[in-house]
Formats: sequence, structure tokens, C-alpha cells
Amino acid sequence: WGFLTLPKRFASRAGAGRISTRSLNSLRASWSDLSKHNRQALEAEESAQSLAAFERGDHEAVASERTKSFTGSGGWLFMFLLLVLSFKQLPLGQAVSGGSAIPLSSDWFTIFARAGASWQPIGQGFVGASDPFNWVLLTLSSVTFWAPNVSLVFLLWFARALAFASAWRMLSLISGKAWQRNLGALCFALMPALAASIGAGEYPALIAAILSPWLVFAVARAAGLGRSGSARSDARTWSWVGLAGVLLATVGAASPATAVLALVGLGLVAFTKIRRLGYLFWIPLPLAAIYFPLAMYEVIGLAHPLALLAEPSTGVSSHHSALEALVNLHDWTNWGLAILALLALASLLVKRWFVSLSIAVFALIAFGFSSFVQSLRFPPNISSSGYAVSAVVALAVLALVVHLLASVSAKPLLALLATALVVIAAPLAWGAVTQTALTQNTDGSVVPLLLQKQAEQGTDLQLLVVNQAPDSYDVQWLPIAGLHLEDSNLAYRFSSSVTKKPETYQVLAQEVGDLVSGNGAASSSVLTDNKIGYVLVPQGQQNSSLVASLESSALLESAGLTPFGELWRVIGISPADAPQSHHSPWSLTKLIQLATLLGFALLAIPSRGKTKRPSDSVIFIDQSESELGV
Repeated sequence: WGFLTLPKRFASRAGAGRISTRSLNSLRASWSDLSKHNRQALEAEESAQSLAAFERGDHEAVASERTKSFTGSGGWLFMFLLLVLSFKQLPLGQAVSGGSAIPLSSDWFTIFARAGASWQPIGQGFVGASDPFNWVLLTLSSVTFWAPNVSLVFLLWFARALAFASAWRMLSLISGKAWQRNLGALCFALMPALAASIGAGEYPALIAAILSPWLVFAVARAAGLGRSGSARSDARTWSWVGLAGVLLATVGAASPATAVLALVGLGLVAFTKIRRLGYLFWIPLPLAAIYFPLAMYEVIGLAHPLALLAEPSTGVSSHHSALEALVNLHDWTNWGLAILALLALASLLVKRWFVSLSIAVFALIAFGFSSFVQSLRFPPNISSSGYAVSAVVALAVLALVVHLLASVSAKPLLALLATALVVIAAPLAWGAVTQTALTQNTDGSVVPLLLQKQAEQGTDLQLLVVNQAPDSYDVQWLPIAGLHLEDSNLAYRFSSSVTKKPETYQVLAQEVGDLVSGNGAASSSVLTDNKIGYVLVPQGQQNSSLVASLESSALLESAGLTPFGELWRVIGISPADAPQSHHSPWSLTKLIQLATLLGFALLAIPSRGKTKRPSDSVIFIDQSESELGV
């Protein structure tokens, strides 16, 4: 009927435009009235927090404390001191190598091509899922896109300072005293697990440890937990949801075990804050987007669901578990950690013991889960250090200690506890300074200069890297540009260890066996068909017999001794025989992943209200969460 009488409807509304807006002035408020309303809302919120504190029994502490900002509490000074303490990681080179650290490619577009589910130029090449951690590497390398490795070099130097700032922000949920936050955050920045990650160049564990406190803070703000309560507007709450989503995806990409703990914690928060479920429900979406292709392959393709708990570390260095790292420290450091654990247990005796009990239970679950993950038997080329989850356990213990300090009102006891925390921080600082660094500054090269120049010209030539193992030979089939950090692929490493290798790999392995045995059975056609242009034997006493065997091969000619080892050129094949093939770095799955990440990143940026002239006025709407407070 409305459609059939459409002309009549337009005619009845034609006179609406002649109505004067002055008749609506009684419904409008000036900017001064609006500011007054916002001040009243803020005072009402502070009054509600004071009443809640009175019911908890800590009204005296809340009434007396005046929260200082990060700058006002001397946070920047502590960050500067931590930078000085990290003198071993001074950025004196273009890249870092050694331990688990491998340089990134010098071309940012190459790193972009490795992120997401697309073409992966590993081995024979395949279309499949890359490590979710490659999205983190892409983000870090974008900061210094002209020299991607520089951002990783500075990350190792800034790691302790960034960990301090992150822990300081999280501890603001527990205490309003600046000195309590400073001491707790300082102890976290000096924790052995963090020091071990820095010394080994363990980028995934390091990033997870730095961002885990920020993740806790963002989730708490979105859920309305902590001392400061929730955001005062829907727009600001959605900003915290976006930030929490990006942080959860980053932490999950760096340490899947930490992501499992974060999801458990997020579920508990959603259960206790059921009214916030509409916000918290969207936080895991970016993590699901970047992990879905890898999860489908490992769960369905490989039938190995526990492979999802493997860390994206390259596993170059021989790792020890985080527990072993603590045991190997000096005795006085272990004594300090024992005292810290006792202070954490003492927090169960305060008035708000339920909060302490909840944090303590989470710390025990995290420690047990870390032990479970490290007990898993992954293939030899995949390792799990456990440093990230150990940093989460240390963060929970420090949260208990700060909660104890915030709950104690007796000044003599408070001074004693503060002194104990300072005494604990001293050996932790010494342990961080004396921590052995397995990394060294380099120019970012991973192959000899000859191969670098040929790779820049564009070619699909491959490189064989052969090492002597105790009872076998370790062979790597790599592009001529060598192995970079973004080339690490968990799906490929699991498939090559769990499933039966394709016939091409078996034929190539037999070819290498014939070359190193010197029996004359090696065939040049196998090397040519697989585009093998060079063979490299790294330096080492264990490879001396390999050098002698390859020197006698008629299929190879020596290219000289390089800083990376002895190099041979395959006779009869050149870069012109293997022109570079081009593959699209895009796929529908990668486009969805990128759109999801960018969408949450834009959502995380705080919005600002529209600025109007003082003469303007707005409709006054009284609601509990108005966007006028943004």
C-alpha cells in the first residue's frame, strides 16, 4: 500500500522542510552544557570506583594514591638504563647472525611474497601456507623497508626497554603506585627467560614476551577489568578490541603455546564479564585468519594436530628448556628467584586473596603447559625453547608480588618488601649483563658473494649445502640466494619429516651419496634436471672428508674457499640455463588475511570526535557510554 500510494507519501512530507529548526532548540544543548555533563559523568565514575574500593576494604589506598603517568614516574629513565645494560646488543652491523638468528632478505618485496598462503619457493616449490610469524616479520621489516634487517638489529637492543614499558602498563591494572610498577617492570625486563631469548636471537620468543603484557592490558581495558575500569565510550572500547586482536595474532604467531594460554584467559574473562561478550568475541578473529591455512594442513593433511604447538624458530642453535636455563644460572640468581616465588605465595594472605589465587592458578597452568609442550617429540629440525611461556609465568609471579605490595598498608612491612624486590633485581641485572650472546653483527650475507651476484640477476639455480653428521649426511636444497629467516616454513619441515619424501628428493639424496662416496656413479643429468648449480660444504673439521671426496668428482669444479665454506660449481650448467620463473605473491586466502589484519589495525587506532565551532550545538543524548567522551 505504501508503494501504490508513493506520490501521496511524498506530497505529505513536502512541507516538512519548511518547519523552523528553532522549535527544536529546547532539545539541544550547548558545548558548555555538554562539557559539564562529561565532567559529571567522570565524577560519577570515580565515585563508583571509590565505593567499590570501600566495599573491598582498600578505600584508604585508593583515596590516597594519585596515579602518575609513565613519564611522571621516571619510566623513560629506566628504559634508558636498560638500553645501556644491553650494550652487548648494540646495533653495529646491518644484520644479526648466530644462535637462532638468521638474516632476512634484503628485498622487502621478497619478504612480502613469503607472508600468507601463496607460492613458497622451497625445494621444488609449492603453493601452501607460510608460517604465521612471517606476518610479524613483514611488519617489523616495513619499519625499515629499505634495509629490512635493521629493524631486527634494533629489536634486540630495545628488547629489555620495550619489555619494561609493556610490563609497566600491565601492572597499572594492579597498582597505582609508580615505584611499585617500576620495580615490577624492571624485574620482568631482567628475567632470565628474556635474557636467554636475547642472547640466542630467538625472535619469536622475544616478541611474545614483549607483547604479552600489552595483550593482558588491552583485553582488560576492553572487558572493563583493573583499577581504571573500562573505556568511557563504545568507540574507545572497539579500539581496545582492535588492539587486543592484533596483539593476540602477533603473540600467537610468535608462540602458539602462549596463544593457547591467552585464549584460555580470554574465555575466563568473557565468562566473568558476560555483558562484554559482544566485544571480546571478535578478539581471536585475526589469529584465526592467519592460522587457519596452516591448521588445516597440519590437522587434516598431516594428521598431526600437536604440530600447531611448534614454535616458528629455525632451531639452528642447540636450545635448552627455560627451566634448564634457570638452573644453569648462578646460585645467587636462583636464590633471588626463590625469594620472588615466596613473595608471590605471600600474596595469597592479603584481603583480596581471590585475585591472588586466580593469578597463581594461571601461573601454575602456564608452567605445566610449558612443560607439556617441551615434552612433545617434534622432528629433529624443529625445536621449542619454551622461553615465551616462561616469560608469561614470570609475569604472573611479578603480578602477584606487585599485588602484595599494593595491598600492604603497614609502612615497615612495605619497606621490607620493597627492599627485598630491589635485592632481587640486582642479581637479575648482573645475570642479564653476563648472559652469553650467541649472536654477532654481520652484513646480512648468507651465501658467498658469487652466489649473491648471480641471485640478483634472476635465476632459479639451486644450491646444495652438505654437512657431515655422525652416521649420515645432512643435505639442504636451497635457492641460490640461500636460506633467509622468512624462508623457514613449519608446514614444509613437518611434511619432510612426517610424510614420505617425493621421488625427486630420494633421487637427489642418492646423487649426493654418490658424489661424497666418490664411486663414479653420480650422474650429471640429475644435477641438471634439478637445476643444481653449486655445492657448498661449510667450514668445520667434521667436513674435511667431504672436501676431499668432492675435489675428486669430475662433475664439479672448485670455485674457491669462501667465508661460508668450500664452494664447487657444477660443470655444464649456468644461470642462463635456469631462467627465473615468476609466481604471483597473491592468493584469495592471503588477501583475506591481509584485509583482516589491516581492518583490526585500523580499528585499533583511537578515533577523535568531530571538531565544531563554539557557536554550534549538538543534540544532547544522555547515555552511559556516549561517544562524546572519546
